[in-house]
Amino acid sequence: MTVVIQDRQIVEVVKSGQRPDLNVITGQETLVKLIRDCISSCWDQLPERRPTFAGIYACCFYSAL
Repeated sequence: MTVVIQDRQIVEVVKSGQRPDLNVITGQETLVKLIRDCISSCWDQLPERRPTFAGIYACCFYSAL
């Protein structure tokens, strides 16, 4: 079954601070924490506290090492 979510529903959910559960990400503990922290920082309510593209790239690059 496919669930259809309207754009306005997504906007309202994000504005209310709800985010997907990142505990579903499993694997090597240090790597998982790095990835969860990176994703969470992208969702910060304050845009100036979100990472730049270079910061996201660095997170992905270093987590792959």
